[in-house]
Amino acid sequence: MGFTAERELRAVISSLPTCELRSGCEVVGRTEGDGYTIVEYIDETGVSKLVRTSWLVGADGKRGIVRKKFLEPEGIKQELGL
Repeated sequence: MGFTAERELRAVISSLPTCELRSGCEVVGRTEGDGYTIVEYIDETGVSKLVRTSWLVGADGKRGIVRKKFLEPEGIKQELGL
């Protein structure tokens, strides 16, 4: 079986005791404080949950939901690059 970046990233994240992969979730809210972020999300079973974190990584594929829903309203725009 060939190398895929997603498979390798999932394996590394799953092996780290300080990281937790939560797939199948939808972020519905975010509050930022001094050095932390509180994220409200709906899990894969439809239950609303909160998580407080120092770091948050979101991957939403090519649809750009995170960018459109959370970043662009704050003035952060995707620009064409070279």
